[in-house]
Amino acid sequence: MANEAPEKNVIAVLVQDHDRIRSLFGEVQAARYADRRQEVAHELSALLVQHSTAEEMFLYPEVRESIADGPSRADRGLQEHKDLERRLKKWGRGGDDEEFMAAFHDVRAAVLQHVEEEEQELFPALEAQIPVERLHELALRIEQSERIGPTRPHPSAPHRPPVNKLLAPGMGIVDHLRDRLAGRRGH
Repeated sequence: MANEAPEKNVIAVLVQDHDRIRSLFGEVQAARYADRRQEVAHELSALLVQHSTAEEMFLYPEVRESIADGPSRADRGLQEHKDLERRLKKWGRGGDDEEFMAAFHDVRAAVLQHVEEEEQELFPALEAQIPVERLHELALRIEQSERIGPTRPHPSAPHRPPVNKLLAPGMGIVDHLRDRLAGRRGH
């Protein structure tokens, strides 16, 4: 028993994702060549989609049920994710480097605002209301969802359970196959 790893907390898992997202934003900005920016952008986009999908499937339903003003917070988060997927779709279309970077700054601003709200407001509210065992269970579900979830934006796909829980794994399979065929690195 002494060798068992401590159970993960969903908030720690999501903050770790947020840290990786911030790091990838920095890598895109620091890249000296357009090819490198595109490569990191694909990795960032995949992480953002996988992270958002996992939150939609497991975090926001828990928010809706467990905290005061949960339904309005969950609805706002889902709408922000839907808006992000539209931005990612536009960003992924390419264009010249100037267009790419303009779309990048739009995505970055939206994501960083969303992340800040989650870390400063939503996560403390969840931690105060949800039993530790449930936080551990959600961490496992989030991590599993991120491994198999979609890696490309699907803005017209449903963002609410139960439909998203049924469709996301299939979209993930197709996206992972497309990524392999295109030689893309994913999250």
